[in-house]
Amino acid sequence: MPGRFYRNVLLTCVMAVLVASCGKQSERARAARAAQTDIPPTLQKIAQRAEAIIAIAPTGDWPRIYAYSRDIKDAWLDYKHPTVSTWSARFRPPGAIFVQELDAAVAALYDAEAARDPTRTMRAANDISAAALDLFEYYHPTDGPDMRRLAVLQRRVLIDSAAGDLNGASRTLGSLDQMWQRVRPSVEDRTDAEVVRALEDSIAAQQAALATGDRAALTASAQDTLSLIDQMR
Repeated sequence: MPGRFYRNVLLTCVMAVLVASCGKQSERARAARAAQTDIPPTLQKIAQRAEAIIAIAPTGDWPRIYAYSRDIKDAWLDYKHPTVSTWSARFRPPGAIFVQELDAAVAALYDAEAARDPTRTMRAANDISAAALDLFEYYHPTDGPDMRRLAVLQRRVLIDSAAGDLNGASRTLGSLDQMWQRVRPSVEDRTDAEVVRALEDSIAAQQAALATGDRAALTASAQDTLSLIDQMR
C-alpha cells in the first residue's frame, strides 16, 4: 500500500508539471501559428491534441482522451490523403520514413488507451508530438523545433520516472543532454548566459537524482528544466 500511495503522489506531481508545461507551450504555439503558415493545419491539430492527451491522461478522463485520439487519427488520415486539391498542391507530404514514424505512434496510442494505461498513453502521445515536430521541421526549418524536442525528451524523462523506469529515464536524459550540447552554441547567441548555466545545472541535478534513485528530486529538477526550455523558446 505505501508503495502504491507513493506512486500515486509521484504521478500527481508529474501530472502537475506536464499540465503546466503543455499549457505554456499551447499559449506560445497559438502565438506562433500565424507565422507558421507553411505548416499544414492538420499537423498543428495533431500536435495540439497530443499535448492535451499528455496533460489529461493521469486524470483518467478516458472519454476526452478517446475524443482527442479520434481527432489525431482523422487529422493524420487527412494529412496523408488530402481531399482538398489546393491543400494537396501546397503541402506535399515528405518521404515514407516520416509517415511511418507517426503511423507507429498513433497505433501505440490506440493500444495504450484501449488498455486504459495512463503511462503508456502519455508516452505514445509524447511520441506523436515528437513525430509531428519532425514534420514541422520539414515544412518550416527553424531553430525552434530543437527546443521543442528538448521539451519532448524532458517530458519523456518524467513519464519514465513516474512509471518507475529509471533506466529508461536515464537513457532519455542522456539523449536530452546530447541534443542540448548540439544546440547550445546557437542558443547562447540569443539567450542570457545565466539561463544557459541554470539549464545545465538542472540537467546535472537530474543526473544526480537518477544516480541515487530519488524520483521526487528528479521530478523537481525536470520541472525546472522545462521552465528554462520554455524561457529559451
